[in-house]
Amino acid sequence: MTTPITSTGVKIADSPHPQPLSVQTQRMELNTQIVSASAEFQSGAAGQLQALLFRSAIEKLNELLLPELGGNAVQQAADSGIDFSPEATAERIVGFATGFFPAFLDTRSNEDPQAALDEFMQIIRDAIEQGFSEAREILDGLSVLEGDIAANIDTTFELVLEGLERFEIEMAPEDL
Repeated sequence: MTTPITSTGVKIADSPHPQPLSVQTQRMELNTQIVSASAEFQSGAAGQLQALLFRSAIEKLNELLLPELGGNAVQQAADSGIDFSPEATAERIVGFATGFFPAFLDTRSNEDPQAALDEFMQIIRDAIEQGFSEAREILDGLSVLEGDIAANIDTTFELVLEGLERFEIEMAPEDL
């Protein structure tokens, strides 16, 4: 049995404080836990392997988000009370992306309004498609892109595209 890892090191038995570990040592310990869990899985402990897979995915996401959001970003987001449903997530994505339109339009004041709208929509559609593609690749690489996660991503993407279509209709030149 391995010693549990905390976010800053290994918890030593009978010690209230974790001992700091290097990133490499933490990864080796995590790999040891994965191997251990795999062995337990083969003897019938499927739930522990899933828990370890989930923990591994969270660790990777935290690592990727560290430069932008600081340590333990996934848990902080979960604790924040933000609605992560496909509908709420799509609404945030559409609102953020389309929020740039007035500034974009200002830089295109001499262009045909429809041409400016078409250009803007192409830019944000391409960016959103790239973002979803990269997110899918990351989650697939972590072996968690299946079931509800895959379905929620697909639903969110569809809702984002629908939101972009509504925005484009609302911003048609007769409304500009």
